[in-house]
Amino acid sequence: ALARELDSALPVLQSGMTNVRWSDWFGPDLAMAWTLRGDLYLSEDVFETAAQAYSFALEYIPSESRLGEVLLKIGCAYRYSDMHQEAWEAFSMAQTMLKEDSSVKLRITAFLGSSMAARKVKTREEAKGYLDRANTLITQKAPDFRPPSFWREPLDTVMNLQTSATVSSAERDAEIERLRARIQHLENIAGR
Repeated sequence: ALARELDSALPVLQSGMTNVRWSDWFGPDLAMAWTLRGDLYLSEDVFETAAQAYSFALEYIPSESRLGEVLLKIGCAYRYSDMHQEAWEAFSMAQTMLKEDSSVKLRITAFLGSSMAARKVKTREEAKGYLDRANTLITQKAPDFRPPSFWREPLDTVMNLQTSATVSSAERDAEIERLRARIQHLENIAGR
């Protein structure tokens, strides 16, 4: 019901922006309406449509910190739809918008999002670097950090850089021992 109301309100607001050119009056309402529409689609797992709605909201948002927050939502929507490069770009832009005086919670979320996206499109070292920056902020400024409502992953999943493609040191050590035993066995057979 709310989505239908937003769908009918958005053209009216945009018409006011375009025809009357009263951006000071209509801009904040449009930003809020598009952001709310994105939030609704994100909550319904319609991720690409959510990202589109958030992208429209960006046109009308005047403050950098608010831009950063909406970029975080775009990044999450892209990540949840497996569009990792787009997620990476959104999280990277969010970091530039979220300055030192911005919400610590949002800055941590930007680093965590960058870490998650970097695992797919960058190197493990880059992913770890962003994770370390998030951990530093959590330790120094937000020990009771909880991700925002649009964030889906449990923190322990985010904090763990091990992936199915990554071999743990214990697994690597066990494989080395197996190889050494196999080499020893072959040398014994060869009479060395």
